[in-house]
Amino acid sequence: MISAGFDAHVRDPLGGMRMTEVGFRALARLLLRLARDHAGGRCAAILEGGYDLTAIRNGVRDVLAELQGRDAGLAMSTEPSRAAPLLERIRAVQRRYWKLQPVGMSSD
Repeated sequence: MISAGFDAHVRDPLGGMRMTEVGFRALARLLLRLARDHAGGRCAAILEGGYDLTAIRNGVRDVLAELQGRDAGLAMSTEPSRAAPLLERIRAVQRRYWKLQPVGMSSD
């Protein structure tokens, strides 16, 4: 799983880093290679954020292009995910620590 935040982008006002879209795309390519070599090509990315909307838009566009295999020669696996049993085990452990409530319901 990729935690896809764009706070490290050169345009981000708070990050103080110098990452560009090319850098984010290169990181995505590297992570896809790791997924191919160690996870049967399975990979998921979760968008986390950043504080410059243009940087987020461009970063997401380029990372998605990489995930789709455009111009990179890396196609995503179309096999069903085998992560579901593992995720359910993780949820079972975490349930002890978080009380789940339907969205919109308060605990008051």
